[in-house]
Amino acid sequence: MLHTLIALAGLAQVVAPTTPAAVPDAALVITEPATLVALEAAGLDLGGVLGGDGADAAALFASSPAYRDLVTLLSKDQDLLAARDPRSGVGFGHAHRAFDVGWLKDARARFELVAVVNRLDRKHVRAGGCGERRLIYRLAYTAGAAASRLPMTLNVVLPQDPAPGEAGCAGVAARWLAVEGAPDRAQALLSGPLAAPRTVERVETNLQSVRIPSGVRPDLGGHAGYVLRVFRAQPGPDGRPARLQVGTLENTPTVTLDGARREALRRYLRARPGEIDSGLLVLPDEFLARRSVSVAPRGVPRAANRPYRKVLGPANRLFRKVKFEGELVRSAAGALRRLETMSCKGCHQSGSLAGFHLLGEAQDPQGRWNEVAVPFSRHLQGELGWRRGFLEATARGEAYAVPRPFAERTGGGAMGAPCGLGDDPTFKTWGCDAGLVCHDTLGDALGVCGHAAPVPPGGLTEQATLVPSKSKAPDRVRLRDRLACAGPDPEGATSGNGFPGGMCHAPCDAYGARQGDAVCGPVPFDGGALFGGFTHCLARLGKPFAACIADSSRPTWLAHCDRANPCREDYLCARVPGLPGDEGACLPTYFLAQIRVDGHALADR
Repeated sequence: MLHTLIALAGLAQVVAPTTPAAVPDAALVITEPATLVALEAAGLDLGGVLGGDGADAAALFASSPAYRDLVTLLSKDQDLLAARDPRSGVGFGHAHRAFDVGWLKDARARFELVAVVNRLDRKHVRAGGCGERRLIYRLAYTAGAAASRLPMTLNVVLPQDPAPGEAGCAGVAARWLAVEGAPDRAQALLSGPLAAPRTVERVETNLQSVRIPSGVRPDLGGHAGYVLRVFRAQPGPDGRPARLQVGTLENTPTVTLDGARREALRRYLRARPGEIDSGLLVLPDEFLARRSVSVAPRGVPRAANRPYRKVLGPANRLFRKVKFEGELVRSAAGALRRLETMSCKGCHQSGSLAGFHLLGEAQDPQGRWNEVAVPFSRHLQGELGWRRGFLEATARGEAYAVPRPFAERTGGGAMGAPCGLGDDPTFKTWGCDAGLVCHDTLGDALGVCGHAAPVPPGGLTEQATLVPSKSKAPDRVRLRDRLACAGPDPEGATSGNGFPGGMCHAPCDAYGARQGDAVCGPVPFDGGALFGGFTHCLARLGKPFAACIADSSRPTWLAHCDRANPCREDYLCARVPGLPGDEGACLPTYFLAQIRVDGHALADR
């Protein structure tokens, strides 16, 4: 019997975190819950940073003018969505399911500090400074028996400068490196890299504004839009923001450029092939957008994620007569791809976790439902090595001349990595590891490294062509071929089942069991629509995620994942019963309730 596979969800439980073990790259990014809880208690909760009471979203809205500025504008963005898309609305009753902005003012919601990030590598953006410190917050709620995080993050950006008497950026780098070996990392951060002053420079938001399920858009495997905003802070007397004003999005050209400014932007880019190759390009404000919407799944090839092509045309026209002989960029097509992935929308859809790069670790060390095993995207995980090189060179007082990796190719040619198709000089060296082949999955310049047929569990199966939209409608995907799956009882889930690119799977017996590169994990099945199984349980019976998944899941062979073995794009590493918390199974990103807007409506709680 053919079953429809649907989204995995679960009950998120917030408990007191345990003392963390050694954490790799703690000088670059801190995600362990114990340290973050301690930092919030020391005044780095969102209310303490923005100026207000951060106990919950309602208290923050009532007490912080800066937060009210943010909520007011994001509410208008959702009003704009409703006006443009009459099929959108909050809850399962709508084909296009919108984010409920009511959570931003609700006492049952809060913003959790999920990461502290060292962006010393961005010192080229601030003349005379040493880059930035970033505090990443994620929206979450507890409502009766239901609890979950939601697909929204706030990135609070603090400038990073040497302390009086400190040896410039080398001293700043040394402070971060000292955090790694500290027995109390929270205290090391508070007395070192996060010491005052903590003046907020800007707040960046990433919000899944709408999700269209795969049943409505089966060719794409679903569709989701993410509104990206930047707010510039007006500092109050204590350094915390008095108000927030709309700012521009870095390296993201606005589609409203007139003919003269488009030509000026072309001239600006043609004169800077070295900055494009190094990844250090920073566009002037006059060219930049104030609002941008990225889309998923299917990454950079989506038309909406390629603002430079939309504004400036194809690569051969944009870079006519320009020679590219850099370390990474060696063609006009490569230069345009580099620019697209340096924009906010292109970056957030390059090797990402449904438009995000940092989702946060589970606070409950024993939690396995609706929890992410690896909080980093493939993009971020791969770039940490480059950032480490930058940090250590700066600590030695040396320049670091290695170009920033392409956002899509931060690692090698492992399973799920992008690979070059054709003879373009920029991409032809992007090969796959031994035993893998480069699959043409979308008819794009880049394919995906995977197994040749027959494909093992977790492997991609669909060979297709993406047809970019020339209107406001989503792009289309035309299936060309489907690869056979290996195993004694194999099945192939399709994009229409919610598995972008298709995926092989097979039944298994016990959660957490291993078989080569496969792991036995839970996948909820549904009899279809709202007539049984998980969807009926959640939408009609109103039960908590954990109860619904317990009734509808089946043990299924999936691809095993951990920090060293990330999932392919449009999939994430989800926790599995029977496995350690930092290991999991690769599932489509929207199979986790905390990664999608539907199922969390205020009216349903």
